[in-house]
Amino acid sequence: MRRLFRRVIIMSTIAVIVATLTACAAGLYITPLSSPPTPTPTPQPTAQPTTPPEHTTIPQPKDTATPTTVPPAPTSSPTPQETPTATPPPTPTEVRATPSPEPSPTEEALTPTPTPTQAPPQLTAAVQSLAGETLNRVIDGNGLLLVARLDNPTSTPIEDTVRFTLDSIAEPIATCHLQASPSSTDTCSVTVAADGWAWQDHQRVQQRTILATLEQYQLTASVSVAVQPKPVVLVHGVNSGAWAWEAWTSANGFLPAHGLQGFAVGDGQFGIEPMNTGNFSQPRQPTNTIAENAAILARYVEAVRQATGAERVDLVSHSMGGLISRHYIAILMPMVKHPGLPPVPAVNQLYMIGTPNAGSTCAIVPAALGLYVPASTQVTPSYVRYIFNREINDPRNVPFFVLAGDPIRNYTALICTAVPTDVYVSVASAASAIPVIATTRPVVHGKQTQSAEVFDVVFQSLSRGPDEYPIALPTETVPQPKEGDSDSPQIAAIQSGSLTPGKRVSLSIEVEQAPAVSFVLYAPAQDVDMVITSSRGRDIRPDTVPKLPDVTLHKDGDPGTTVTQGFAIKNPEPGTWKVILTPKAGMQKGGGFWTVAAFVWSDLRLTAEAQPAVTKAGEDVVLRAALTGPSDGTSTKVSAVIRDAKGSVVGELPLWDDGAHGDEEAGDGVFAAPWTPQAPGLYTVALTAVGHRTDGNAFQRVTVIVVEAN
Repeated sequence: MRRLFRRVIIMSTIAVIVATLTACAAGLYITPLSSPPTPTPTPQPTAQPTTPPEHTTIPQPKDTATPTTVPPAPTSSPTPQETPTATPPPTPTEVRATPSPEPSPTEEALTPTPTPTQAPPQLTAAVQSLAGETLNRVIDGNGLLLVARLDNPTSTPIEDTVRFTLDSIAEPIATCHLQASPSSTDTCSVTVAADGWAWQDHQRVQQRTILATLEQYQLTASVSVAVQPKPVVLVHGVNSGAWAWEAWTSANGFLPAHGLQGFAVGDGQFGIEPMNTGNFSQPRQPTNTIAENAAILARYVEAVRQATGAERVDLVSHSMGGLISRHYIAILMPMVKHPGLPPVPAVNQLYMIGTPNAGSTCAIVPAALGLYVPASTQVTPSYVRYIFNREINDPRNVPFFVLAGDPIRNYTALICTAVPTDVYVSVASAASAIPVIATTRPVVHGKQTQSAEVFDVVFQSLSRGPDEYPIALPTETVPQPKEGDSDSPQIAAIQSGSLTPGKRVSLSIEVEQAPAVSFVLYAPAQDVDMVITSSRGRDIRPDTVPKLPDVTLHKDGDPGTTVTQGFAIKNPEPGTWKVILTPKAGMQKGGGFWTVAAFVWSDLRLTAEAQPAVTKAGEDVVLRAALTGPSDGTSTKVSAVIRDAKGSVVGELPLWDDGAHGDEEAGDGVFAAPWTPQAPGLYTVALTAVGHRTDGNAFQRVTVIVVEAN
C-alpha cells in the first residue's frame, strides 16, 4: 500500500508540471491555490460543482478580430480507488488572462485594431443627385455626387483620401478626403459629370460600378448604377422636315439599334411647332429666318431635356440645319452649372452633315427668283460669308464636327458648286470658315440622312467612352472660299415658270466657249422631262447619254431634293442652246413650278459685294459688281433687282462703270450704284451682267448679294 501511495504522489506532481508548462506556452501563468491533497486509499467518485466554472476570454493578436475562450482546469482530485491510468488532472487552479506582447513600432499595421467588443471600420459608397437623392440610374453627361461614408468604431483615428474609380479603369475619376475620429463617422462627396459612362470602346454599357478605395487602410466599397445615353436631337435643312430623319428614328432605325433615343425637330412631340425651312410645293411661301428657326430649336431642346432628365444633348444637323444649330449654340444655348465644376454647354457636341458653312452657290438660283426666301437667301455665299459668319462665330466650348459629301469630283458631272461636292455643298464650304474636325464620304446631299455609311461615321462621335472626354476642341480654321474663286461655277442663266399639262416649254440659253456647262432642272413636282439641243442640233436626252462620252446625266428622284434632272457637257460648242421641258402624263391638273439654270466654268467671272453688308434702315449702301476676264467691256451692262424677305421686288436699278456712282475708275470693269433700304429686314439683290466676250460670243452672268438692315 505504501508503494502504491508513493506512485500516486509522483504522478500527481508530474501532472502539475505538465499543466504549468502548457499554460505558459499559451501566454498564461498558473498559481496553485494549495498543495496537492493527500489521496485516501480508496478513491471516491468525483463530486460535481454546485456552480459552473467561469470561462476566461483571451485577447487575440491585432490581426484577429474574433475572441477565443478557454475553460479553467478541473477542480476535483483522484480517489484512492482510481487506477493510475485513470488519474485526472491535479489540484484545482485559477486561470488568469495576460495580454500578448505589443508589436514593435515597425510591425504595427495602419489598419485600426478594434477591441474585442468593437466592430472593424467600414467604408460605404453611394451615387446621389446634386440634390442629395440616392440614384440607381444616371444619364450620360449629367452631374452627380459620389459619396463615401466611413464608420470608425475603433479607438484609432482614420484620415485618408478616397479614390473613386469607374469599373476597371485605373485612373481615378474623382477623390475626396475622409477624417474620422475614434468612435465616429465621417462623410465626403465630390461632384462629377458622367461623361461617356454609357459607352466603352464604342459599345453600349448598361451598368457602371464605382469603386471607392482607402488605400492606406485597405478599405473598399462599391456601388452600381444603370446608365442611359444622352439623347440625340436631329435638325433638318432647307425644304425638309422631321421625316428626313426616319432612317435614324424609326423603330428599326440607326439610333434605336444602338440603344440611343433620337428626337427630330418638327416630329410633333412636346407641343413644339416645326421649323419652317421651305416647302417644295409652295416655292413662293415665305420661310422662317435662321434666327426664328433657332428659337424653335431652343424650345425643342429644352423640352427634350425636361422629358428625359438629360442635362446635355448631342446635336446632329443636316444642310441648313447646321447653320440653325450654330445660331442656337452661339446665342440661345444655356450653360449647365454644377457645384465645384466649371459650367458646360447644354450641347455636348454638334455634328454637321453637308452644312454649307461658307454658303452654297446653288442657293443663288432660288434666291435670285425670290423662291423659298428668306431660307434660300440665308444659304447664299454672300449671306453666310459676310453676314452670318461674322456674327455667329462663337462655339462656346461646343466641339464642331463636319461630314462633307464628295461623290462628285470632276467638272463633267452635274454640279452647281466647286468640286469635290455632294451636288449642293462643296467640301470647301462644309469644312471652312469655322474651327471644325472634318471628314468626307462619297454620298450625295439628298441621301445623307438615309445613309448607313454616314451614320456609322457620326456614331463614332456619339459613342465616346469616359477615356475620350473631355472632347478636344478644334482650333484650326480653314479660310472660307473667296467670292468668285476660279474653282466655283458661274451662273450663266436662270429662267423659271409654270408648266401646263399637255404643253411643252422651249427655252433659249446662250452658251460660251468653256471647259464645262451644266443644265439643271429644279422642279418640285418632279413630273417633267428635260431634253437639251446643242447649237449644232445635237439632241441630248437620257437615252442618248450612254453614247455621248462628253455628257453626264444626273437624275435624283428623292423627295429630299429639288434637283430632278440635269446634264453636264464637257467643252460645249458656243452658241444658242435649246432646253425643252415636257410635262409627264401623270402631271397634276394644276401644273407645276419649274426653274432651269445653266452653270458654266469659265475665265469670265462676275463677283459682287455690298458695302456695308450690314447697315441701318435709311442709310446708303453701295452695290458693287466686278467683271474680270475676256469681255469687250464696251457692251457690258449690269442691273440689280432687289427683293425683301418675302420675295417681293422692292427696287430695280442699273449699275454704272463711269467713276461717278461709287465705282472706281470709268471703264475698269467695276460697276456700282448706291441704294438705301427703307425698312429693317433682309434684302436679296440679284445682279445680272450681259455682254460679249472678246471672241464675239454673247455671255450672261447672275449672282446674288445680301444686305441686312437693322
